[in-house]
Amino acid sequence: MNLEQEVGRRLHSRFNDIPTKDEFQSLVQAYWVQLGETEEIDLDNFRRICFELWCSFYSHSDISVAKQRNAAEEQTRNLIKFTDSDQFAGPWERGIYRTIANLVIGKRSKLNLSIETFEEFEYLLKSWQSTGVQINPRKVVDMLARKTEEGGYAGDLDVMERYANIVGPYTSNHKMFGDYYNHSQKFWLSKLSRTEIKEKIIERAQRARVPVDGKLARDYQLALLFKKYYEAECVTCGAKEHKAQIEVSHKIPLSLGVDNFAFDSPINMELLCHTCHKRYEAKFDKDYRKSKDSSKFLERKHKSQLRNSPWSKFIDLGTPRKKKAPRIDYSGKLKCINCRRQYKGVELCKKCGGAVRPIEDPLFKNWKK
Repeated sequence: MNLEQEVGRRLHSRFNDIPTKDEFQSLVQAYWVQLGETEEIDLDNFRRICFELWCSFYSHSDISVAKQRNAAEEQTRNLIKFTDSDQFAGPWERGIYRTIANLVIGKRSKLNLSIETFEEFEYLLKSWQSTGVQINPRKVVDMLARKTEEGGYAGDLDVMERYANIVGPYTSNHKMFGDYYNHSQKFWLSKLSRTEIKEKIIERAQRARVPVDGKLARDYQLALLFKKYYEAECVTCGAKEHKAQIEVSHKIPLSLGVDNFAFDSPINMELLCHTCHKRYEAKFDKDYRKSKDSSKFLERKHKSQLRNSPWSKFIDLGTPRKKKAPRIDYSGKLKCINCRRQYKGVELCKKCGGAVRPIEDPLFKNWKK
């Protein structure tokens, strides 16, 4: 462990108790002098310490668990508040695309965080965006392309398959990845009968999913299956895909959230050409704004969907089941996954806010004492 890592580790163990920027800056300087025996800390070293500290907020956490995600986000916001822009926020933002690309590739290095699915990728973006940083997914894909060329594995099908699973929908029009993603999706669909497509639609619509900020992210594979099942034809004007851009429309927009019946489910879907889709959105917005009781307006619309949709008898009320976080037994001896303090009967570390696991968890067996 180098000097910056050790300073970052010690800061992390006390971070939640630091009240002000002045105290944080003084503590960094004090640890640096104490451990390094030098009087002054330069800007580059300070930046590396802040990066080590930030990595400790997210390392070994499960990005899909809201409690862990929220704790890391709050710590990141405080770190930004406790530092000058050139000490952390500036360099962090400049390197954010490289950091995300490394996670997609599977390189974790200092940031020990696992991203394996598109849903986890979306959680990651939303988590970091919540701290104030702007992230464009297409720029992530561009950085991924650059690193793929540098690494010399552009032709590796295993690598391409990993990218398709994690960032696939964002690569559909990309010159390096688009052909593979689109071809793999079309090839996969071409092998399915209509009955099999229907079964896949029901399976995906019923699977456990976790809303983010009360909203469900669009399931691009479900949309692809839905378009294939209905042969990509606009339900309003009858336009076909070879003559018009056919889109999956959510009759109650996903932006309104699951509490307002905005489900990413076939019961809430229909196919429209781009022109009809825009016309529908404008009418919906107008009717929604004019309604005296918006909650009742949405509830009536949802009940109408349940009565009229052919999918209602296959899918449980159009309501995707909420994913339950894995249950952890908090009654025995526990250890923080970050600072390794031991507790009993807690769900988060009292010192650093990190997640805790039973002391017998295999995670701890691989750590050096």
